[in-house]
Amino acid sequence: MLKTIDDNIYAIINRKLLSDKKFKKLTSNARNVLYTLLTRNKNEIYEIMITTFSSESVFNLKRDLFIKALNELIKVDYLKKLK
Repeated sequence: MLKTIDDNIYAIINRKLLSDKKFKKLTSNARNVLYTLLTRNKNEIYEIMITTFSSESVFNLKRDLFIKALNELIKVDYLKKLK
């Protein structure tokens, strides 16, 4: 399932990562990011792959923030499945 990360998901993440001021810069690049969520076996282990980004240098600069954001996406997606 391939999706663009949309404003609604980023709004949820932004509330969770509000203390991280650099994260606001990250959200402006949200539309440039594609991610793939692959569900594996009953334990629902996710594999995340970032498939595109505006530039490699920007990606390297913001890598830690994207890891935080993607971890939040996993949590949000998992919570939706529980409902």
